[in-house]
Amino acid sequence: MPNPKPTATAKRTQSRLPVSAERALLAAAFEHAGVGLCLVDADNRARMANAQWLQSRGLTGAQVIGQDIFELFPEMRDRMTTLHTRALAGETVELPRYRQDFHGQETWWDGSASPVPLAEGAGTLISVRDVSAQV
Repeated sequence: MPNPKPTATAKRTQSRLPVSAERALLAAAFEHAGVGLCLVDADNRARMANAQWLQSRGLTGAQVIGQDIFELFPEMRDRMTTLHTRALAGETVELPRYRQDFHGQETWWDGSASPVPLAEGAGTLISVRDVSAQV
């Protein structure tokens, strides 16, 4: 006699969104996360960046996506290389609070670098938050 009560796995399978809807949901969450986000692959290339991250850097997606972040931001190379390497190795790393000048305005930032598995290998999700009002 079949079990009339669905299992937890069956419930998850039944309630699952189509892949295109799941991708749209994830893209919306990425875009509206409340922090600046940039996904960087193991070759240091920016794969995705949300509007908040792009705005904080004064750039557009067309200027960033596919580019080596260390070529775009050479001033960040020293600070970010070790953090990116540690995240690629599987560690979530908090970024020490740092100051940057954008367009003549001093800003202060907190953030993190977290490991993200990508289809072609490891990646790093960089998150940044403007904390200038707190400094």
